[in-house]
Amino acid sequence: PCVFISLDSKVKISSSSGNRTLLLEKLFVDYYETALADDEILTEVVLPPLEPHTGIEYMRFSSSSVVDKPCIGVSVRITLDPKSRLCRSVRIALGCVAPTPMRALRAENILEGKPLDAQRLEEAAAAAGEACNPLSDLRGSEHYKREMVRVLVRRTVLKAHERALGVERNYEKTS
Repeated sequence: PCVFISLDSKVKISSSSGNRTLLLEKLFVDYYETALADDEILTEVVLPPLEPHTGIEYMRFSSSSVVDKPCIGVSVRITLDPKSRLCRSVRIALGCVAPTPMRALRAENILEGKPLDAQRLEEAAAAAGEACNPLSDLRGSEHYKREMVRVLVRRTVLKAHERALGVERNYEKTS
């Protein structure tokens, strides 16, 4: 869901009484609960086309293995102004750190309309860590998960920004 939310995806929902469209981020309302009525079914996910100068990245962290449910998931989409290179549009979606997948709206606002620099990146990462509401469980404590959100938001924003600039760097995988 994080990737689709960061892409501003919509879902089409059908029932015997008609059809409706909903932003994907509005579909999830609580743990294991959606905005679907008893007689409705999700029939389609609609992905809008990416604008030029857009970069997207998804990173997840699992406490044990790649087949394990993620402890944290972060998806970032950044669209840059081609001339000024300001962050024209930013979406930061977080997964597994709240009752539902969520957007880090304050973090997005810190970056939108501005150039990406180290201080802004730190502020946005901190805002995302504050915005989430993780539960302590087998995968980590609430404090640990908030810190990991900060780390992953920093990394994911940087990678999405590089892609928006058209710069691809290869990072060696670290354990």
